[in-house]
Amino acid sequence: MYWSVFQDPRHQFFSARVEQELLLSKVRQKHEHEESDKQVNALLNTLGLQKMRHRLLDTLSSGEQQRVAIGTAMSFAPRILVLDEPSANLSADGIAILLQFLHKEKTKGTTIVIAEHRFLWMRELVDQLVVLDRGSIVYKGSTDKLDDLEFCKQFGLRFQVSAKPEERGDSKKSSCRNGSAPVFTLDQVGFRHGKKQDWLLRHMNAKVYSGEVVAITGKNGCGKTTLLSLLFGLLKIGEGMITFTNPGSVKALALQHPDLQLFASTVGEEINADKGAQEDWLTRFNLEPLRDCHPLTLSGGEMQRLVLAAAFSRLQGISESTLLLDEPTSGMDGHQLGCLVNEIKKLCEQGATVVMATHDHELLQATGAAILEIR
Repeated sequence: MYWSVFQDPRHQFFSARVEQELLLSKVRQKHEHEESDKQVNALLNTLGLQKMRHRLLDTLSSGEQQRVAIGTAMSFAPRILVLDEPSANLSADGIAILLQFLHKEKTKGTTIVIAEHRFLWMRELVDQLVVLDRGSIVYKGSTDKLDDLEFCKQFGLRFQVSAKPEERGDSKKSSCRNGSAPVFTLDQVGFRHGKKQDWLLRHMNAKVYSGEVVAITGKNGCGKTTLLSLLFGLLKIGEGMITFTNPGSVKALALQHPDLQLFASTVGEEINADKGAQEDWLTRFNLEPLRDCHPLTLSGGEMQRLVLAAAFSRLQGISESTLLLDEPTSGMDGHQLGCLVNEIKKLCEQGATVVMATHDHELLQATGAAILEIR
């Protein structure tokens, strides 16, 4: 049996809750309840999802959803498992859990095919490397080719060993402050999804200044996306305060799921600017050939770059502005990562502030981001 796990697991869920989704194979095969319960418990333990058994799938983070989708796939005991960008939204802990799980399945005889841009995490798992460029195979062979830095650079392969944020010593870094007032302040901020729910965020304090790049980090499900939503005003704070020094400052948000932010009939029309500016932004994000395409016909990575281009374009030339990015590099190759880093630096040079939720150590290192960790 062949089974595929999509880059965006939301598109392949059939159930409302985690347990129901993991039971799909047993329902289909009409197994006894006791045997089904035993398998679900094993999958939950293996994938680190024990506390989420009865959770609604749409309340999970993207990384947690990815693990559920992989667990569901393996419950069918496929001979071939195909994974599309499985590490894109996973924290370091999530990647470790995934890698251990895949090693176990490999020893059972499962053939695993992985489409990825980041290779460091799975170097010891992979037996053969296949590199595609413009629809053609340009290399097929040993993973030793990943040690060829020129080759990796040529084809945008991300195999850079990057220091973890806590190892770089910049978690308290600040820039462009010069005694000025912060752009915004978090004062004892807390949030929960309902009065009967546990607090997701609590007692959060921070000050963010003009020109800074701030990275929100933490395990999958810790509340990174929620904090961005609070900053943008999509959610109501449960306790404490978020204070913007200039309440009228412009904010732009690029969501983790780009399809939720695409509304126009063509790619070009998604950029809210004159034709010349549209062409400029589409070129800067390598989207010019797709100008007349419908946004929802693009690949996941192309949709992501389009949403980013639209967000950056809204803040062009505005110094008192804040850009909020949710996992902006999921699915990005090395070339696109470099383009994004350049745009972030340009925006900060004009005095804007960038706040991003990310697990990407290369992005943190390249932007020199200050770290706001949620524990």
